Amino acid sequence: MTKKIETNYDFKQNPARNFVHDTQNSAPATPVEGQEYFNTSTKKKQYWNGSKWVVPPEIATDAQASTGTAEDVAINPKQLASGLSGKQDSLGYTAENTSNKVTSISNSSTDTQYPSAKLLYDQLALKAPIASPTFTGSPKAPTPTAGDSSTLIATTAFVATAIAAAMTGGLVYKGAWDTSSASDYSALNSYRPISKGWIFRCTGTGCTIDGVEYKAGDVIIFNKDVASSTTIVTSAIDKFDHTQSDDTVLLNAVQTLTNKTISGSSNTISNLALSMFASGVILTSMSNDPSDTALLTEKAISTLLALKAPLASPALTGTPTAPTATSGDNSTQIATTAFVKDAVDNAQSGIVKVETFNNSSLTPSDGVCTWTITHTLGTTDIVCAIYEVSTGDEVIMDVEATSSTTATIKFNAA
Repeated sequence: MTKKIETNYDFKQNPARNFVHDTQNSAPATPVEGQEYFNTSTKKKQYWNGSKWVVPPEIATDAQASTGTAEDVAINPKQLASGLSGKQDSLGYTAENTSNKVTSISNSSTDTQYPSAKLLYDQLALKAPIASPTFTGSPKAPTPTAGDSSTLIATTAFVATAIAAAMTGGLVYKGAWDTSSASDYSALNSYRPISKGWIFRCTGTGCTIDGVEYKAGDVIIFNKDVASSTTIVTSAIDKFDHTQSDDTVLLNAVQTLTNKTISGSSNTISNLALSMFASGVILTSMSNDPSDTALLTEKAISTLLALKAPLASPALTGTPTAPTATSGDNSTQIATTAFVKDAVDNAQSGIVKVETFNNSSLTPSDGVCTWTITHTLGTTDIVCAIYEVSTGDEVIMDVEATSSTTATIKFNAA
């Protein structure tokens, strides 16, 4: 009679004596990871590893390994070594005469030996081609100067510096500042302490403080932290007016910049060519038009190979360049500094595109408030934050983009 066990058994590290695996002539239909059974057809134990049934290998005896007559068994390293011992002589191997031929390429000073074509091919296969190389391992390159925008290869250090410079201050939109009747920054004092990078949009009729005029639509960014007990001063604020002026650089637009100069010298690199060398049976250097009957010496090949970058983890020097990938590309193609600048510019283009909403009449249902907002931000990534108007405290909430123009926000009514 079969009894089903609906729970686990803990033997407390005691042996299960006279235990027999489940015996079936085919695998169970719905196994779970770790399940075992004994197949009565194949006479082998099997276990389910989560995706397939696995038959544990059996180790051959020394006699089975030496005769090679057993099947479905594995041999251990000692048996393998014993079986291969002496096989080179049994095959009648005769060492090749290498008096005038090298079997490896090193930085040798001799010009009297040459490598085989196979050895040369194998060595060249380890080098990177100039056109669209696919590097492996951890390839390296010199880090360009911060702000560079050219075909120089961008390292991870260059990218980290560019991103850090682009996002300095951690720009965060905090709300509107009503300047209708402001004679100082008292309307902003309720936000203290203020962090560097906080952004406010001016509303109202406008005001002038310390000779600086703030109009509706202007944007101010704090360039330093302001403690709770510290009075806000003009020097802590960077102001950007809402009109196009000489303090604004537009993306993808023809624009006249005031008091801004971009200059550079027209440096050119003249054509470079290798001098032609006399050819012969044995060459000590490579020419532009090598003869099919000439052979390069080991030293000449070693010198040429030393100038090439390996495929695996190359450490490039000088000013290596690469083709600039198409904007938006996301692959293993090398990113140049021009590609990085374009990506950073695109990332920054909408950084202060903000819409603000206020709702004072939310009605909770089962302790949860649901607020659907209609916006004009389209399909761009949206970051939402809710703050209590009276305290400025941020509210923990869940947000779901229900369409390209609406977002649904839910939070605890308490």
